[in-house]
Amino acid sequence: MVETLGREGKQMHYEEVKAKYKSGMGMLLLNVLLMLASIGGFIWGIIMIEEGTRMTLGIVMVVVSATYLFIVGPILFAGLKVLKPNEALVLTLFGKYYGTLKGAGFFFVNPFATATNP
Repeated sequence: MVETLGREGKQMHYEEVKAKYKSGMGMLLLNVLLMLASIGGFIWGIIMIEEGTRMTLGIVMVVVSATYLFIVGPILFAGLKVLKPNEALVLTLFGKYYGTLKGAGFFFVNPFATATNP
């Protein structure tokens, strides 16, 4: 348990929590495969629109693929964290303590969590 002074001078108590994480390598491979699949879906959707067959399905494929490829995929890369031996990361999510990562490894955490190396 750590005691610190808050903004108003009041003592605040924090208990160290192990951050929720997944395998960094697994998430990296999954994200890269999904980005490659979205490129294929994007091209396939454009071909459907050009041919004039299944126009609605083609438009949906292009929109879904482009959304993942240009918005979701890059955001997920921000969740990959690398820790060297004897390092730790303190994670905060929108200004509130989220957890701590300890030990060497390649981790995937919430991409919106900010990492601080104490």
